[in-house]
Amino acid sequence: MHIRLVQQIKRMIELSLRIVLAKEEIESRDRLIDDLSKIYPICSYCKKVREETGEWVPVEKYVSDISGAEASHGICPQCYEREMKQLANKSSFSGSQKTAPAEDNVGV
Repeated sequence: MHIRLVQQIKRMIELSLRIVLAKEEIESRDRLIDDLSKIYPICSYCKKVREETGEWVPVEKYVSDISGAEASHGICPQCYEREMKQLANKSSFSGSQKTAPAEDNVGV
């Protein structure tokens, strides 16, 4: 009888702890959603975000500070095409600017 009572109390404590942990998890997610759904100032040029302190930080740091998530960098297809075109233009432009060898004015 006592063993059964102890087991029931143990089970009640376990369930209570699960409820507390689940509630904390829900509150944490709610805070995260609230933070991420805010309108925040972002620079149109460099994409840094202004924090509440007034400091401008990279968007990756801002998101990491709020959510704990870390960014990994890649390149989207549109940016890849744009950058490849720019590189091609630069290389063709620099190739067409070859200078002719200087002529010697000896004997003139």
